[in-house]
Amino acid sequence: TIGRFVDRKEPITIVLPGFPTKTPNHGSKVLGPLSDRAEELALARLEKFCASIEEVYTVGCKVTIFSDGRVFGDLVGVPLENIRAYKNGLKELVKEAGHTHIQFDGLENYTKTDDPVQEVLERFHINQMDMDARIANEPDIDNNFRSFSQFMERDMAHRWEGKSEAEMRKGCDQVARKMMLRNVGFSSLVAEEYSHAIRVSIHCYNNAGPKFGIHLLPAKRMDTPRTPWHSVISEDIDGTVHAMDLKDVDTDKYDLVYKHGRKWGYVERPPCTPEEIAQWAPLHVELIRTHMFIIAQAMEGFPVPSIMDIPREAIRSLVLKYGVVTLRGFKQDDDFETATERWGDVLQWPKGTFAAGNIFDIKTEAGTKLPAQTLEAMSFHYDGMFKKKTPESTELGDPPVFMFFHCVEANPPEDDPKHGNTIITDTRRLLSALPEATVERLQKISLTYRTSLFEYQDRVHTSPVVITHPMTGEL
Repeated sequence: TIGRFVDRKEPITIVLPGFPTKTPNHGSKVLGPLSDRAEELALARLEKFCASIEEVYTVGCKVTIFSDGRVFGDLVGVPLENIRAYKNGLKELVKEAGHTHIQFDGLENYTKTDDPVQEVLERFHINQMDMDARIANEPDIDNNFRSFSQFMERDMAHRWEGKSEAEMRKGCDQVARKMMLRNVGFSSLVAEEYSHAIRVSIHCYNNAGPKFGIHLLPAKRMDTPRTPWHSVISEDIDGTVHAMDLKDVDTDKYDLVYKHGRKWGYVERPPCTPEEIAQWAPLHVELIRTHMFIIAQAMEGFPVPSIMDIPREAIRSLVLKYGVVTLRGFKQDDDFETATERWGDVLQWPKGTFAAGNIFDIKTEAGTKLPAQTLEAMSFHYDGMFKKKTPESTELGDPPVFMFFHCVEANPPEDDPKHGNTIITDTRRLLSALPEATVERLQKISLTYRTSLFEYQDRVHTSPVVITHPMTGEL
């Protein structure tokens, strides 16, 4: 087949039936219904493959992705709108990356009725086929059937809840047989319409032709290829890529990242630097990375450290880098006012108010006007309403760089009426997860805050929703 292209000096044409839609198992297999890092990598792999051929065969090479989402969608419970959105997302990825060797095709170009799948089955007389006989006598067909059946167990996990093992196995095989019939019909259509092309497949073959198996994603075992529509990507710091089920991602090691405003994949969380570790080592304090933040944990078997002993730059650098630093195992009788003064100028709460001095003791108070001292939900607010540039100024001062919270008691259990939560959000991660257009829109919005507290009646403060960090320059 390749020789025919070369003899005619024509671009090599490769056809790949695949990229149907994301598996409906969004709970344990994939991040959602739309394309993500897995598809991004697979498309880049196809593009690079064609470009490599073009380096030695300058006439060129192109791959056509024949999307088969409608062939199987109704069998696995994926709505048509998800199938369309998935395919449109693939096209956007190709356009965004500037790929020039990838194009798309679909059933709509070869059918005329409102039921293209049935039309294809009738066209190639598939409904009269004895699929059981083919499964028994054709190794490639049997291999595909087993693969389909195994996928149905995981992809349609919600359908098998409450079923016995035998009932689940029977149901998987029934769906797999229907998929096999449709797959034969679809393959017949591709073979007829692309009789001139090199046919590749994501399924395993002996590669003697007419189909050739390919890997779209890296795999440790070459006999168990993974497809992007069944996978989540985890990437190591050194760039090593792992394709796996969502449930198998080690979230203690990898962080979820976003792109185009949706979940995209996972990247390995960078470890603490040797310099950071060295700063805390004399205190016998271990730095532990968590899913979002970092914990400075005092080691057992050593004298209990004091927050007074923490080097100024050690705590400041960690806060600026990670946003939130949790100190655990430190002395409980430290002078917090003196300790915080070592880390910077301390903002004084106004005299004559609920929290005069350096420390605001947050606890429930009867008849208070302050939401922070009630069990009610706290509304969106600005904590610096009392801070003036100068004693005579009406302009508010800059917000504090650091806030120090001391948790004196553990939060009551959820069934306790006093139970509550304080949600801490890394807004840097939040903004990076949003589409650029959304961030640009937020940058044009300002919020107005009002308060009658702090002896300043009806004080009003206006602040942009998105600001630049004064020390890091980050949004």
